Amino acid sequence: MSSGSSSEDRKLSVFVNFPSPYTHSLILSALTSVLPSLSLTFDPPNESNVPDLQWADYDLLCLDTIQSNPSTQLISSYVYRKTLIRKHMLHAAIQEYLAKQRHRGTQANVLEKAIPRGWAIDIQFADELDELMVDELYDLREDLQENESAEEPSDRKWFVLKPGMSDKGQGIRMFSTEDELTAIFESFEPESDEEEEEDESEDEDEKITGSQDQEAINKMKELAMKDFPDDESDDAPEEDASDEEDGQLETGIFGVDLLLSFDPADTQAPLVITLLEFNASPDFTQSGNRLRDELAEAFKGVIKLVVAPFFDIKRFADEDDDAHRASSSLQIGEEESGWKKIGEQETRGTW
Repeated sequence: MSSGSSSEDRKLSVFVNFPSPYTHSLILSALTSVLPSLSLTFDPPNESNVPDLQWADYDLLCLDTIQSNPSTQLISSYVYRKTLIRKHMLHAAIQEYLAKQRHRGTQANVLEKAIPRGWAIDIQFADELDELMVDELYDLREDLQENESAEEPSDRKWFVLKPGMSDKGQGIRMFSTEDELTAIFESFEPESDEEEEEDESEDEDEKITGSQDQEAINKMKELAMKDFPDDESDDAPEEDASDEEDGQLETGIFGVDLLLSFDPADTQAPLVITLLEFNASPDFTQSGNRLRDELAEAFKGVIKLVVAPFFDIKRFADEDDDAHRASSSLQIGEEESGWKKIGEQETRGTW
């Protein structure tokens, strides 16, 4: 990892701004309690006054100077991130990666079982579904037809539908029959010509995710620093210290949406956990006051393990001089400040 000029007393300029007061206050508190000297601003910067650190909502970041200042500027997000945070793009990327692995003759990767079976479709109106069911979704249709003969809802295979470009939980629906799926798409159709014109300009990619013999779905969010394993690794992603390519230095905290499913006919069988998607801006507000202290420590950990080493800051306001151990000395498998290091490698530009 590149680092800025070393100076114990250097005042770090920081831009902080998140729409959620909950998240904003947590980050601000962590920064002021850990770093000894700060110059804070809440106003979005422009190219002429870019601060050292930008820790803000993606739409507020100034990205113009990041590539030309790889050792002095740090931002809180990947510049290009849609493959991670858009579920249909993530699904396609994983499938292409696994196909490449099979072509190479590589043994089964953890990703083979880490994602649920899914289909990505591009549809605008419900009447287009019939043709898709015969062609691209023929195997989904077989499962839905089998569900018709199930006596109880708990005996069916349940599926999740979510618009590929929507944020948070918008547009999520569950279905187990073809009629239910058709009704979902019919509910999305505009009721007037004016609404239709607006809808035509939107991206209507949908992602359908299936879970075998699933009766209930619980959505979990897990604080994680994201890092993809290399082609030979079966380790699940957990941590991301930075991403450096052509001068870009980025870091980020991602939320992870996991799907928990079980077989109601076998109460002794373990839960099956699969990956749905990554969220670039986790909604920490949902954690409430109960987890506020844990989140505060997690944000302090990000500063000590990622921000401080980048700017060569060795002294923390909340620790004695001899209490801090630089993150570069943290070994794989070790934990510090609530984070576990699972890898150390570049995530782009290495293929």
